[in-house]
Amino acid sequence: MQALKNTFLIGWPDTKDQVPLTVRDYWNFREELTLNNGVLFKNQRIIIPHCLRSEMIARLHSSHLGTEACLRKARDRIFWPDMTTQIKEAVAKCEVWAEYQTANPQQPMQTHKIPERPWTRVGADPFSLHSKDYIVLVDYYSDFVEVDLLKNTNSVFGVRHTVGVSACNILPVPSKVQCKRRVSRKSREELVQESPAR
Repeated sequence: MQALKNTFLIGWPDTKDQVPLTVRDYWNFREELTLNNGVLFKNQRIIIPHCLRSEMIARLHSSHLGTEACLRKARDRIFWPDMTTQIKEAVAKCEVWAEYQTANPQQPMQTHKIPERPWTRVGADPFSLHSKDYIVLVDYYSDFVEVDLLKNTNSVFGVRHTVGVSACNILPVPSKVQCKRRVSRKSREELVQESPAR
């Protein structure tokens, strides 16, 4: 890692052949490298020294997630040349992951019928950010996304809020609202009573 820092600080040679062998793997990324407080970055990702790579792979795979989940986590935060191949090899060697992979095969994406007009079918997902509750509404027809602050988080309020959004936008009231978050039995009964009949 010190050789890479020195090459970065002194400046890259004109040709790849002039670069020290220990640094040559970084030649194609040289324009994306930065140094901040002694730490090397490739864009926003920290460059991991060779001695810490196996530890990083172990941390990425500590919950025995699959290859794609580990790669997603890694691609957001860290970098080293050939990282993808090394992570794939490490996950493939994991006995725990191999056992659960066959028990839980990946389900295919399920398509839905596209509605005939906007806002007749809406996806709704509540979430919290900085101690405030929000709802994300997605129109299945246009994929338009709307995010609104919620004053109340029960399911009846969510349905009323969705209907209110439709009314504010002079849109039809959704005939189907799909939400990923689980709703209690009592709330479901209230939701059926409160939702508009179609």
